[in-house]
Amino acid sequence: MMISRGQGRLLLPARPSFVVLSISMALTLQIALMLVFGSAGVWLPDFLLIVLLFWVLAMPRWVGLGWAFFLGLCLDMLHYGLLGQHALVFVSMAALVLVLQRRLQHFTPLEQIPQLWGVFFIGQLLWIVTGVLSSWTWPGWLALLKPFLEALLWPLMVWLLQIPQRRAHDADLHRPLAM
Repeated sequence: MMISRGQGRLLLPARPSFVVLSISMALTLQIALMLVFGSAGVWLPDFLLIVLLFWVLAMPRWVGLGWAFFLGLCLDMLHYGLLGQHALVFVSMAALVLVLQRRLQHFTPLEQIPQLWGVFFIGQLLWIVTGVLSSWTWPGWLALLKPFLEALLWPLMVWLLQIPQRRAHDADLHRPLAM
């Protein structure tokens, strides 16, 4: 069990089935947003990336660079873009989070926002540069809004993804785990 720093309560380990379910739901939401907004939604936050980075930070032994590469290739196939563009960005961002992992675990989700904004911004710049160099098309200035929205969504996503980990291990009235 690990202790959540911000809440001061014990967190149970995440189940692998919940990790896969949350990633699948984020991928489904990403597909739905892509179908609704198309190429005009370049400013929308990437929910799959946020969920992936959460699990890379929380469970680096289960979700790592291999998952980032696979999910990036899935998004590349969905966007009909340059094959490997999202994979490169996802792997680079996951590697940055792995480098910062020990540091980030000492902060609450609200305190992690500025540091993760830098990771999101570097990833977005990498995505824009590879897109411009490969197809010579500029996605627009709204694409620079995306890292801000992703960083602002971070605490909400952390709270949502930690809900199953906050459940009581044993239903014992005399020895509660959560206060």
